[in-house]
Amino acid sequence: MSILSDQDIKYLLNKEIVIYPYGEDCISPLGYDLRIGYAINLSDGHQSTVSEGTGKILIPARTSTFIITKEHVYLSRRIAGTLHARGSLAARGLYINSTTIDPNWGGQLTFLISNISDKPVELDVESRFVTLIFHRVNTPTLNGPITNPISVARQYGEIYGEYFANGLLSYLADSNNLTSKKSFEDLVQEAKKPTIYDIVTGKIIFLLTSFQEFTREKLSKFVTKILLIVPIGLILIGFTAQWYWNWLQSVLNLNAPYGLNIFMWQVTTVGVGVSLFISIINSMKNK
Repeated sequence: MSILSDQDIKYLLNKEIVIYPYGEDCISPLGYDLRIGYAINLSDGHQSTVSEGTGKILIPARTSTFIITKEHVYLSRRIAGTLHARGSLAARGLYINSTTIDPNWGGQLTFLISNISDKPVELDVESRFVTLIFHRVNTPTLNGPITNPISVARQYGEIYGEYFANGLLSYLADSNNLTSKKSFEDLVQEAKKPTIYDIVTGKIIFLLTSFQEFTREKLSKFVTKILLIVPIGLILIGFTAQWYWNWLQSVLNLNAPYGLNIFMWQVTTVGVGVSLFISIINSMKNK
């Protein structure tokens, strides 16, 4: 599994990777910095996290805050993601648990960010807070993720309470967010359409595979025929050797006590043994 650089990400954008809304300044040499879309503080008082009119997000000391990304992210079945806290935030005491994004994921991402310092930390709304690093998997996955943004919000609600589930779900269902989601889904559908390259590559792989199967089948039949001819030939030689024994003696330099009967017995036995061996191999192959 290899890590994608900034050039790789830009090349695969809207093909195997979809990020909406996309910010050019969010691209880093080794990933994409996701921005804050929504925040709600995890505290008993349920105080507001966003300061009205300032666009600031306050995370009090020794508390945690739910954050939903501004970006909707899609990864194809060939791409996986890992998420890492930005160093500048970690230096201020903000801790984000590293996690992964499965191939075939589509939607926004929810985090629980903790302020482990003794001072409150302020962040700007839509500021970059976590880096998404992309990895190309060795073999494309066949399975999709078992979760989605809605199910994740509900899982958090089961753990922390209905208030937080409603807050997260309300943001996901907000009209502005749904508009972004619709634009995102249109880009995903466009990205999933097979290109001429995909079609041509698929045809070539199909033809190569078909040719390999055809060649393997033909070769198998040919080898089977050869293997059947050998024991039959040996048995025939064993039964008919008496008619040209004198010639065989002169050609193969066969001297007494090695006689006709020994030669016939040996050749016939080998022929029958090979025939039985081929029969056993064929019966095992057909099961």
